[in-house]
Amino acid sequence: MSGVGIPLQLRSHVIRSWEKCASDQEFKKTQLILAGKCIADLFDCDENIHTTLLRKYCSDIVCVFEQLSLLDDASLSKTYERIMGMVDPQLLVCTYLSLLKPRGGVMPPKKFVLSIGSRLTNTLMAKGGLGVTLSSYEEISQCATSLGEITDFRF
Repeated sequence: MSGVGIPLQLRSHVIRSWEKCASDQEFKKTQLILAGKCIADLFDCDENIHTTLLRKYCSDIVCVFEQLSLLDDASLSKTYERIMGMVDPQLLVCTYLSLLKPRGGVMPPKKFVLSIGSRLTNTLMAKGGLGVTLSSYEEISQCATSLGEITDFRF
């Protein structure tokens, strides 16, 4: 998804070969469904596995399910909600905020921004949501400061 996360070309050579087929919407949908089912199966395993997956790949997991939604496929929407229910709310807010940040001058797709924005709003409005949101901003700010980056939360 252009404008979201780390660009495909920086990930691996395997993904480059997949990019050639990316214009085929049915192929894309089929591959995302397979990835989503694989993620769901991994989350049904040992808790240590899904804790590690979330810590390292939370944004990738969110993107798999969000892309399915953008392709008008709701077949794994309950699975997506179940998995997101396992995520620490602070990690979820940090992940959502990082996904909304433009990459390489390219803005994320509008439907993606609206979906993630809605999820951020739901987190904020939930019980204890304000504290979670504020602590997420604080964590992001501390990480950026320790890396010598300027933190800009404007979108």
